[in-house]
Order: sequence, then structure tokens, then C-alpha cells
Amino acid sequence: MMFDEGKVFYKIRDYKKAYQAFEQAIQLMVVPNNAAIHEARGAVLYELKRYKEAGASYEQAVQLDPIYKSSYIAKSDELLIEGKSLYTSKRYKESLIVFEQAIQFHHMNKRAYILKKWVQDRIAHSKANKGGLSNEPFRYE
Repeated sequence: MMFDEGKVFYKIRDYKKAYQAFEQAIQLMVVPNNAAIHEARGAVLYELKRYKEAGASYEQAVQLDPIYKSSYIAKSDELLIEGKSLYTSKRYKESLIVFEQAIQFHHMNKRAYILKKWVQDRIAHSKANKGGLSNEPFRYE
């Protein structure tokens, strides 16, 4: 019931109420270990610009049901947004790692390969012109 309510709130773009409904459904075990609810919660978190939490929710959906393709695709798209943001901030090494992860989630995502190539070219260009990049070491969690 809460899951259906969350879907309605999502459709009308009331993301805060949708999130609350999905959280209640998970907490009350109304939909226990269901990949769909974790993917739906990830979509809501994404709309709320809570990208790390969205990613964790997508990952949980994938762990619950490895063939739940929409979670793979959604996670890949979320990583592309993160990678583009890093690239725009000139954090090229970090963006490369994120684009590689996007490919792992959805290996048919052509945009991820294109963006990865852009970053690789940018890194090569930076090394050729400046003797290396000045980015801080990066650890992706």
C-alpha cells in the first residue's frame, strides 16, 4: 500500500512525500527485499539531488535482484551525472573513475564510453602540456 502511494506521489512530482512513503514501506516491511522499491527510492532520491543516497539505493536494488536492469541503467545514469560534474570541475582523474563505474553498471551505455574517452583525451592533453595533472589523490567509496 505505501509502495503504491509512493508511486502516486512520484508521478505528481511530490518527491518528499514519495520518499517518505517508500521509506515507510521499507521500514514496515510491507515490501520486504523487493528490488523495485529500492529502485523507486533511488529515483526519488535522485530527483531530490541526494545522489550518493540514490546510488546506494540503486546498488541495494541490484544486490536484491541482479537481473533488475532498470536499476543498473538508473545507477549508470546517476554516475554519468556525477562524472560530468567532476569533469566540469576539472577533476579529471575522479571523473574517469566514475565513468568507468557507469560502464560497469550498464556496459551498453554508449554515452559512458564517449565521456570516458573525452576524459582520457583531456588527461593525455594535460599531461602533454603541463607535465601532469594537479588533482588531489582521489578515493571513490
